[in-house]
Amino acid sequence: MENIKLFQVLGSLNREEISSLGELIKSPYFNKSRDIISLFGILKKNYPKFNNISKEKIFSALFSHEKYKDKKLRDLFSKMLGLVEEFLTLEDLKNYPLEEMRHVLNQYSIRNLDKHYEGLTRQMQLLIDKIKVKESDYFYSSYLLKKDTRNYFEQKKTLGKRGEFDPEINIEIDSFILFFIYKMLRYFIEQINHQKLFKHKAKLEFIEQISGYLSVRNMESEPQVNILYTCLMMQMKPKESHHYLNLKKLLEINRNYVNKDDLKLVYIQIYNFTREKYFGGDAAH
Repeated sequence: MENIKLFQVLGSLNREEISSLGELIKSPYFNKSRDIISLFGILKKNYPKFNNISKEKIFSALFSHEKYKDKKLRDLFSKMLGLVEEFLTLEDLKNYPLEEMRHVLNQYSIRNLDKHYEGLTRQMQLLIDKIKVKESDYFYSSYLLKKDTRNYFEQKKTLGKRGEFDPEINIEIDSFILFFIYKMLRYFIEQINHQKLFKHKAKLEFIEQISGYLSVRNMESEPQVNILYTCLMMQMKPKESHHYLNLKKLLEINRNYVNKDDLKLVYIQIYNFTREKYFGGDAAH
């Protein structure tokens, strides 16, 4: 069988996913074409390699009394690929319950279902509060929930009462700032690392503003941000050994609150820092 996009995607699914995909294809909500259902049945028998079947055989099995028409079959392949992509979208959403709930929240907003909206926002906030390892998804979800909730209820108030939303706006802004700072710190660390490895000129816009902001804000409640910032300072000011020592202490206390990708990034920088110190005759402690 020639290299066809549909077969590549189907071949990447495991057997449990193939079975679930079959349920979606057989559901009239997603698909009303019996030809697509029959096509899936043929392909499922030849899963996962699709080596022993040709387009002509597929067409003959589907349309036994018709002369082979490549376009007709390609159109079926295209429609089925669309269903597979819809299936993959639904599967991926399972990994992001807050994002899935946000779509429901949007529908409650459109339908003016206040009690449902309030109940779901409380449920989402409980989920956010239970997140132990905070990273970009956490900060962004927290910001979006505050933004969406404020916008929804603000529209329901008269203009004379808009002042009561000022506290919510401040909390919303604070959530956005944390998300922005978290992302920028990661970018800065990665850029400085690339600058050393590939002689790439790091673009460090806003670094002074972010450093100034963090220097006057108590970040004890945000150890993830604190660790990334201290790691960045260790990179930028290698002669000031207290950044390295502070980073070690922060990791010792808070490593369980940092996601695996961030930990990997930070430990790589620590390794590079101590290695440079060692070969420079100034071993870190």
